[in-house]
Amino acid sequence: AHGNRSALESSILTYLADHFYDGVASVFSTPTSSTRFTIQVVANKYNPSNYWSGRWRSEYVVDLDAKTISGRVLLNVHYY
Repeated sequence: AHGNRSALESSILTYLADHFYDGVASVFSTPTSSTRFTIQVVANKYNPSNYWSGRWRSEYVVDLDAKTISGRVLLNVHYY
């Protein structure tokens, strides 16, 4: 289980570095399963001189046994 979590974390950190300027990501094990994990990504971007800000939050559930991924993205953009 630890090897699977570490491999997922390594992959998500590479993805984060490639696609998000400033963000964080974490991979969590599911206590009842050694092959089910939750990945969370959060990034914020502020541009006050152009009067906007934004936040990306996403959560994915990876089940290695079932070979499935499900997820959701919450995106906030604020122009003022």
